[in-house]
This record gives sequence, C-alpha cells and structure tokens, in this order.
Amino acid sequence: MGWYDYWKKICSIRIVKSDYSKIDFKTLFLRNGIGILVIEGTFMTCSIYFWELMNLFTNHNISSPALSLFTMISLISFGICVMTPHRSMIHDFIGHTRVISKS
Repeated sequence: MGWYDYWKKICSIRIVKSDYSKIDFKTLFLRNGIGILVIEGTFMTCSIYFWELMNLFTNHNISSPALSLFTMISLISFGICVMTPHRSMIHDFIGHTRVISKS
C-alpha cells in the first residue's frame, strides 16, 4: 500500500467511476497515469522523474517548459476543485471518476 492508500483509509474515501461503479485498470490508468503523473503531477516527485526521463529519451530539455505549463494546470485544477460541486479536479474529469465518502 502506498501513502495515498493510507490517506484514503484515514479519510474514509474511495475513488469510483462517475456512475459510481468500481474503477478498472483503464480508468485508473487515465486518472493516475495520464491525469496525475503526466499532467497534474508537478507536486509529486515521480512526475518530475518522468519528465527527466523524457529529457534523456529526447535529448532536449523539455522538462522545464513542461513542468512550468503543468504547474499552471495543477493550480487551475485546484481552482476547479473549489468551484465544482463534487470537488472534482482535472484528473477526475480525464478518468471520469469521483471521490466519495465510504460512509
């Protein structure tokens, strides 16, 4: 279990699809792999490693502009979270998920 799983247990929350069904691998990949790791993950260490690997593979410095852009997107996502009734962020829209209370 990762730190995120412990946090979900402490807060009594779980992630479900928008229709409240259980999430599958495709949904999880879209939400966490694309939404969080690539697009919104500028506040997560693994995302920075991902962009550094992209620098190595492309032999170009794409991580600095990408991380600057995605930092702005992350901040916008926090704003969207505050404004939406379900407190959804961009990665929730990408994966068609929502976070709900277990109770």
